[in-house]
Amino acid sequence: MATDRGSSGVRLELLWALATMLSVLAVLTWRCALDPREEAATPTAGSTASTAGVTATPEPFTSCGEESGAVEAGLNLEGRDCLLAAAAVGTRVEFSTTILTVEGQPVYWRIRILAWGDVEVTIDNRGDEFAGPARRRVATLRCTSLAPSPAEEHRIDVGGCADGEALTF
Repeated sequence: MATDRGSSGVRLELLWALATMLSVLAVLTWRCALDPREEAATPTAGSTASTAGVTATPEPFTSCGEESGAVEAGLNLEGRDCLLAAAAVGTRVEFSTTILTVEGQPVYWRIRILAWGDVEVTIDNRGDEFAGPARRRVATLRCTSLAPSPAEEHRIDVGGCADGEALTF
C-alpha cells in the first residue's frame, strides 16, 4: 500500500508541474499577442540589428487628406471627419495640416492614427521665423485620443498626450 501512495504522490506532482508549465505558456502567449510591435521594437540581449528584416511591416497609412491655413475656409472638413472616424475604430490613417501663427508663419502638423488609442502627432515649427532658434524643432507626441473640440467648431482636441500637453488643431 505504501507503494501506491508514493506513486500517486508522484503523479500529483507531475500533474502540478504540467499545469504550472501550461499556465506559464498561456501567459507568455497572451503577453506576446498584446502588442507585437513592442516585442519587435525591444531588442533582446542576444539580438542584432539584422533582425529588422524579420519583423512584419505594418500596413501603410491611408490618407485622410491635408489642409492649409488658419481660417475656417481653409479647413478640410471631410478630412477631419475621416480622421475622427478612424480614431474611433483604430484604422491606420494620416492627416496633414498647416497652421499659421499670429504672424503668418507656417507650423506643419501630421496626425497619424497608429491603432485604437494610439495617436502620433508630429509638429514641425522650423519655418516659424519668430520662434527663437532653440524653439524651432520637430516634436513628435504620443497621445491616446482625438475628439471634436467643444470650444471651437470644426476643431479637433488631442488628448492623453505623454507630456500632458493639450492640443487643438
